Amino acid sequence: MLGFAVYFFTVNTKEPNLNLLNINIALSPYILGVVANSLNFMQYPFWAGWNIYLIKNNKINAKKPYYYWYIVSIAVGTFSGIIIFILTAFYFIRVGNSYISGWLNILFGSLFLLLALFQSYKLYKKHNTTIAT
Repeated sequence: MLGFAVYFFTVNTKEPNLNLLNINIALSPYILGVVANSLNFMQYPFWAGWNIYLIKNNKINAKKPYYYWYIVSIAVGTFSGIIIFILTAFYFIRVGNSYISGWLNILFGSLFLLLALFQSYKLYKKHNTTIAT
């Protein structure tokens, strides 16, 4: 997370770089979303772990009709969240300029910095409670 934060804070938006509008795949937000989602390998362990947790703790009913509705709900919710993100990003890419790009770098850099600090705090807290017990 800290590496991502450093990257976003240090990237120079004045330099010409790869523009998604030059790539034909970016002309269709749906295709861009399918490609980006297929490259998002972190979702597979998340959903597997989440489903195992819910089933083991009897939070969901693993019987066929209920579980199918749960799977459909996951798919619709994930698709909706990703399509909103893609359409918003596509709008900023198409309409945006280097001014918006600079603010997005600061926004993403700050987000990753906060996540890195939060993870460090949780690791520190877990380490101290492990030593104390």
